[in-house]
Amino acid sequence: MKIQFPPDAYDEQLKLKPSTGMLLVLLYAIRHVFLIFLAYFPLMRGGGDGTFIKEFISLQAMVADIPAILLLVTLVMRQPGAHQLWRSIWQHGRLILIVTLAIQLIMDSLQSGMQIIDRSSQGMVLPILLYLLLDLYVMVYAIRSNRIRMTFLDFPDEKSQRPTGLLGKEREEHERKFDDVLGKIIASDPDRAEKLTQLINETSNEAAETWNELAHQAVQEKRYMDAETLMQKTLLIDPDNGACYTNLATIQRHMMGELHKSLQSAKKAVKLLPNNADAYFNLALSLAETGRTAAAISSYQSALKLNPQHHYAWKNLGILLLNTGQEEAAQEALEKARILAQKHQQQRV
Repeated sequence: MKIQFPPDAYDEQLKLKPSTGMLLVLLYAIRHVFLIFLAYFPLMRGGGDGTFIKEFISLQAMVADIPAILLLVTLVMRQPGAHQLWRSIWQHGRLILIVTLAIQLIMDSLQSGMQIIDRSSQGMVLPILLYLLLDLYVMVYAIRSNRIRMTFLDFPDEKSQRPTGLLGKEREEHERKFDDVLGKIIASDPDRAEKLTQLINETSNEAAETWNELAHQAVQEKRYMDAETLMQKTLLIDPDNGACYTNLATIQRHMMGELHKSLQSAKKAVKLLPNNADAYFNLALSLAETGRTAAAISSYQSALKLNPQHHYAWKNLGILLLNTGQEEAAQEALEKARILAQKHQQQRV
């Protein structure tokens, strides 16, 4: 099964980033503007007269580049909270790009045809044909590229998601919640009151391990809000602990309205643990629960690349593939999950 897009193809909002190929296509689509600058601005062409460029390209060709320039501006504006105008332009961006390339191909063909007919340009026939073939190749690539198609379908949410890290008032609010949670823990276990009170302001490994342990205990008791507060306290002490971010993402998936936070936590875990199959598996769970099926499939595949024996990843991948109509690949994944689960059960016996 082919990995569609790796997790690093997604940005912090878990939207597809433009690929290198897509950026090159966009830059190619504004080539006439660049060539015109070379032709008419001496400083840019190093003092040459630009005659060849002027013969090869017309000023009118710059007009055909305007939609591509607009797409590049929209790419810069592709941020959370962007105006609906930019969102609309981007969502129609693939069509705009393909039409632009088609118009440019037609204009270049007409211009090149006139140059070929001109006897003085007979020696330019081969370069002109190669140039037109390049035009055609770029347009076909833009039409066939699934990455370009999917990227133009992705636009950040209207409101940016808050980062997992705690800053300013958010941190003050967390400390208030932590005091409340700690108060409940001390009330239920007075014997630990002195020890826990001593650890409140410490940044030692012992303090981090204590809050982590209490967070796991809260999860077992299904006190997910308390578990989140305790795990965040752990991460304030040990901010590079990828396993804790994985656990935080799991906790937040169990909380009402916290799915976007779980995505941010899972993403952070993958960055800190790029070779950890469970981190990718956990990210896939968060992606799937927010309906980002393509990204979830990719993340499950990344987990399996690191650990082919992860039968839960095979099972969940099979279900998602089945839901997206990829029946043959789904059956293959589900069969592998069944075989691995059987082996695991036999080992336990």
